[in-house]
Amino acid sequence: MSYKDKLVDIYASHPWKKVGQVSAYTILAKQFDGNGAFHHFRDVIERCKIWIEENVLTQTSEKNQVYQALKLIRWVSERDPDVLKNCIKLLEETCLNGLPSELQIFFKSRCSLFEKIDHDYFLSFTQRSRSKTKGQPNRVNMRYKTFILSTLITIDFENFKLYSVTRNLLAETIHYLLREEGLKGFYFPDRESDTEDVDPKLDDALNSHLVFIQLVQNVMFDEPDKKKNYCYLEYHHVESSGFDKSRIKFVIEGSREKVAANDKATLDFPVWHKAIMGQDAVILEYPEKEGDVENIQALIETHLSSLIRKCIDGLMMYAP
Repeated sequence: MSYKDKLVDIYASHPWKKVGQVSAYTILAKQFDGNGAFHHFRDVIERCKIWIEENVLTQTSEKNQVYQALKLIRWVSERDPDVLKNCIKLLEETCLNGLPSELQIFFKSRCSLFEKIDHDYFLSFTQRSRSKTKGQPNRVNMRYKTFILSTLITIDFENFKLYSVTRNLLAETIHYLLREEGLKGFYFPDRESDTEDVDPKLDDALNSHLVFIQLVQNVMFDEPDKKKNYCYLEYHHVESSGFDKSRIKFVIEGSREKVAANDKATLDFPVWHKAIMGQDAVILEYPEKEGDVENIQALIETHLSSLIRKCIDGLMMYAP
């Protein structure tokens, strides 16, 4: 039996404050004295046991026990995924093996989900522009210029002129604000290049995220010049893979009416367009007056980030 299995058994069988008094533990600690890997693993498992005692075992309902257990699983999967299987074993031996079978099945299915998740969200967007003149800034950047310059600390006035031609700075700013809220997302500005590693990177991320966010602009319904329409392909991937519709969030540039009136989108992409119009999407109106920048920031920081957190939280709540 490995020291990891022994440690899990010891912590599962004793209150965490008394583990240091257990002879099996003292023997193990002496044997691995000075072993950094041992002490790191012990520290993580001890944190897990403290959480179990203070947040799982204190719950009065079995559903809430599973909910708190899954919060721990999510933390471990993000912080130290190599310890995930040991954490699951600790939870099962400590408190979950006696639960009803439907709750155990739910717990294991969610553990499998969190085990393969690398991102809280996947941000889908296009860097294409309808600007006719080569070298002209992308219109979306000009429409949200004050918002971008007021928010994105990596961009100043000179950088804006340089990057606004080739990059979707609105998407970049959304990603920046969500990261500032403590969320971990997949943002890939090189998605529309012709390099061979684009499709594999996108496929990996599309299969390892919790919430799909798509920045909706009418230009994304246009036929790209001899290239793939990645916005459509990304949406089609999640829609056709049985992705829960509550985990798909659309963010619309400007106004809902402009997208609704796009007959080309309705005819070329009926399912996609209908899905966008059928959702209570987040609308980012153009900043035109004093206070609009702050309103957009608040909309993303509070409303959009809370939608993501609500989706994540909902995954951990058992609902028969």
